[in-house]
Amino acid sequence: CLRLQATLAGGVGLRGFLAPTTDHRAEYDRLPDDPLADGPEEEVAPARAALERARRAPFAPHLETALLATARIVSEVRAAGGGGDGGADLYAADGVTGRT
Repeated sequence: CLRLQATLAGGVGLRGFLAPTTDHRAEYDRLPDDPLADGPEEEVAPARAALERARRAPFAPHLETALLATARIVSEVRAAGGGGDGGADLYAADGVTGRT
């Protein structure tokens, strides 16, 4: 679910970095800043339920730990000048853009 993906990735500042690279990208980019607060109930309700499951075993704490580790790696690569534009957008060299 794109709403869950945006919520989880956004929680560690990686919403743009972990965005889909498929034909679903445009839909993902149109999601509101809080993807679980606004939108059709038939989309929001399953995403909220999935987020609750993600916060319990067997997913917790491993999912959050992995997301935080990924955020640290991205931060270090950006700080070292990785990616385009001095590391401001790690994917800039590949033409990938999106919210972070």
